[in-house]
This record gives sequence, structure tokens and C-alpha cells, in this order.
Amino acid sequence: MAKRILLVLLASTALAGCARFADRSYGSWLDSYGVPPRTVPAADPQAQAKLQQLDAQAEALRTKLAAEPDRVKRIGYMKDLRDIGDEQRALARDLRHDPVPMTYPYGWPDRS
Repeated sequence: MAKRILLVLLASTALAGCARFADRSYGSWLDSYGVPPRTVPAADPQAQAKLQQLDAQAEALRTKLAAEPDRVKRIGYMKDLRDIGDEQRALARDLRHDPVPMTYPYGWPDRS
């Protein structure tokens, strides 16, 4: 009796472990079949230069932060780092995403 229970438990555990492979093994390619590949937008040199400048500012602030013994000044440096990070994320997002919306092949429902 204990062997049967153990066998059922092991079989159900194995079945549950394999269940997550089914999500990846089929269907996902159907979502992108026939959709033209996205073009990578040309990198904006001004935005790239701004990102490099922000990286340099952030590194300088990290150096100051590491050497600063005053807690109040460290908090100010951390706020400045946060602001620089917010600006970097916005610029990187604008560089990463194509300003032209993706078009679907004829016959696909409009998703906009």
C-alpha cells in the first residue's frame, strides 16, 4: 500500500514538473509568424553623448559618496544619483524603442 502511494506521489510530482515545459514548447512562434522584423533605429549621437556624460557624472558622484564621512551629504549625493538614474533610464528607453509603431500583416486585427 505504501509503495502505491509513493508511486502515485512520484508520478504526480514528475507530471507537475514537466507541466511548465508545455508553455514553451508550442504556440509562441505563432504570435510572431508573418510579422516583419523590427528595424533597429539609428542611434542618436546626441543622446549617446548625453548618456555617456550622465555615466561620467554618476561615477564622479559614486566616488564622492564613497569618500564622504558626513551622512547628510551622502544622502544628498544619493538623491543626485537617483535623479541621474531617472534621466538615464528615460534616455535609454527612448533609444531602445523605435518611434515608428510596428505594423501587422494584412488581415491581422489592429492592436493599437
